Amino acid sequence: KDEDGTHAAAGTKAITVVNVVPVVSAGADATIAEGGTFSQSGSFTDPGTDTWTATVNYGDGSGTQALTLTGKTFALSHAYADNGTYTVTVTVTDDDTGVGSDTVTVTVNNVPPTIALAGDATVNEGATYTLTLGTITDPGTDTVTEWIVHWGDGSSDTYPTGGAKTHVYADDHPATGTPSDPFTITVDLKDEDGTHAAAGTKAITV
Repeated sequence: KDEDGTHAAAGTKAITVVNVVPVVSAGADATIAEGGTFSQSGSFTDPGTDTWTATVNYGDGSGTQALTLTGKTFALSHAYADNGTYTVTVTVTDDDTGVGSDTVTVTVNNVPPTIALAGDATVNEGATYTLTLGTITDPGTDTVTEWIVHWGDGSSDTYPTGGAKTHVYADDHPATGTPSDPFTITVDLKDEDGTHAAAGTKAITV
C-alpha cells in the first residue's frame, strides 16, 4: 500500500503444510491372571484439526477390531482365556491417512486348577473305598490329561479320566500315625501347563 493505493499480490510464496501423524500412548504394560480382563485407558495427541479412527489388536488371535474414541482418549478392555504373553497394538489414523501406533505387553499368568472330591468320610480296613474325582475349576482354557491320586498310605495311581476310583486300605492308620488318625488323599492334575500339586485334598478315616 502506498500513496497510489493498495497493490494486491505484489508478491506471492507457496508453502506446504505437512500433516503430523497422531502420537499414541496406549498405557503401561500389565499383568493379570488367566480368565481375567485387561483394562486401561489410553490417549493420543495430534496438533491438526483432523478427524480420527482407531483400531486395536489384543494379540491373542481375536483379530483387529474398531476402537471407540472419546475425543483423543480410548478405553482398552479384553478378557484373556489362557496364560501367555500378548502384545496389544493400538493404531490411530487421521483423515489425511497419517498413522500412529503404540503397543502394550500383557502378561497373563496361569491359575492352577482345582478339583472337587467326593467320597465317604470313613472306610473299614481291607474294604474298598470309592473316591469320585469331580468337577474341575479352571479359569483358563486348559485341558487336564492326567488325574494323579495319592491315597495317603504311600501308594499312588494315575488315571486318564475323572470319575469314580477305588482303593483298598490295608491298615487302619498311616504308617507314622496312630489308630483313628485320618489319611489325607491328595489329587494332582496335569495339563499343558504342567502338573499342579494338591489341586484337591480329602481326609478319610480307616
